[in-house]
Amino acid sequence: MKRDAMAQKAPPGWPEPPPPEICRRCHKPVWPVPIKGLQQIKKWLPQGIHPECSEAEQREKQAQVRHAEAMAATMEANLPAGLGQWSFERAYREARAIKQGEDFALWERPWQECRDWLGLKQGLFLHGPTGVGKTVLLCCTLAENMRAEEESGVYVHVPTLARESAKSMAKGSRARNMMEAVERRHLVVLDDLGVGKVGLRVARFITEVVDERMRRGLPLLVGTNAGEKEMSASLHDKKHHRVWDRLQRICKAVRVEGLAFSALMAEGDWE
Repeated sequence: MKRDAMAQKAPPGWPEPPPPEICRRCHKPVWPVPIKGLQQIKKWLPQGIHPECSEAEQREKQAQVRHAEAMAATMEANLPAGLGQWSFERAYREARAIKQGEDFALWERPWQECRDWLGLKQGLFLHGPTGVGKTVLLCCTLAENMRAEEESGVYVHVPTLARESAKSMAKGSRARNMMEAVERRHLVVLDDLGVGKVGLRVARFITEVVDERMRRGLPLLVGTNAGEKEMSASLHDKKHHRVWDRLQRICKAVRVEGLAFSALMAEGDWE
């Protein structure tokens, strides 16, 4: 093979280098490098890849490891089935396909609020009627924040926690695992908070979570269709409205409105 301008020239007293190999990444010639082996024997070390290509490979492998770790963390976040891999881009695309005019504009505003929230410390309090997309926005916010900030997170559907806690609170039970996950994770989602009355144990747990997050300045994402009275009644706190008051202080309230996705899907407009 004809030597090119990048060919390795033999130092004085060295044998001529062997022909170059082909870089496994860029497929260009890569010449061997001279080394001294045992007993100062002069020889050439073949190179299967250019140094810059090798560095690029290492960066790609590291990125793949980070992506795999992020996907594993997302799986552990307890997101609803099918929503773990959603993104704001996909949510926008799906909503654009089914909503029109003012209905889409009503939904787009909270979508923008959630997307712009990424990385902020203040929490989000999404409130609005049932079926308008609060859960999708919460899950996108949780998943994308975990991927972008490499922070741990967990999704808790409060009515499910209430049902599971009534069944068992033994070690290894689903309710106990959910509660322990909340204590360990940086970002916490409490969805459908205030929907139906929960047991005293869960009510105390929710109150402690809100208090602890306010004290430590940790982010909290909340979704609800309940007002102040309904939420306080759900959490056995009709008199002081403690959780409601704290959520207004540590979270930015965002109204989610528009027609319910389920109603639009029933009309056959879903693509």
